[in-house]
Amino acid sequence: MSLKPIASAIRILANFLVYLSGLLAICLMVHVSLDACYRYFFNKTFGATIEIASLYYMVPLCVLPLAKLILDDKLLKVTFATELLPLKRQRQLDKMNAVILVVGFGLLGYASLLEALDKTRKGEVWESIAGLIQAWPSRWVLPVAFGLAICAGLRVAILGAEPQINDTPFNDDVAPQNVKGEA
Repeated sequence: MSLKPIASAIRILANFLVYLSGLLAICLMVHVSLDACYRYFFNKTFGATIEIASLYYMVPLCVLPLAKLILDDKLLKVTFATELLPLKRQRQLDKMNAVILVVGFGLLGYASLLEALDKTRKGEVWESIAGLIQAWPSRWVLPVAFGLAICAGLRVAILGAEPQINDTPFNDDVAPQNVKGEA
C-alpha cells in the first residue's frame, strides 16, 4: 500500500490551514482597525474585540501552521554538530526528531482534547462588555492543529522530509558564486 495519497492529503490540509491562518490574520487586522476607527469617530466600541481576538484569532494564528512547518522542515534546529555527519545519518536524525515531535504533540493534543471536551460539556462562555461570548468552540483549535501536526510528524518519520525547491536562504553578506563563463 502506497502512503503517497495520505501524504498528499496531509500536505493539502496543511497548506489549507496556512491559508486559513493568513485569512484570520487579515480578519484580525480589519476587526481591530474597524474597532479603533469606530472608537475614534463615534466614541463607542464593538465591545468584545479583545475577547474575540484572543479566542478566535490569536490561538489559530499560532498553531494552525505547525503541520506546514513540520512538513517543510522549517522548525528551529541547532545543526552545528549534525552538519558534520553524513547525509544518511542526518536524515536518520531528522526522522528521530519527527518521532519526538509526534510524542510531544501527542501529549499536547491529548491534554488539549481533554480540555476541549471539558469546556464543551460545561458550555464555556466569557463575559464582555457586549455580553456573553461562546468560548468553548475555540478550544477545539488546539486538538485539531496538534492532530494534524502529529500526522505531519508521522509522515516525516516514515517518508522523510520533502525536499524544497529554491530552499536557499537569501543573504546579502555572501558574495554570489561565479558562474562558469563569468569573469
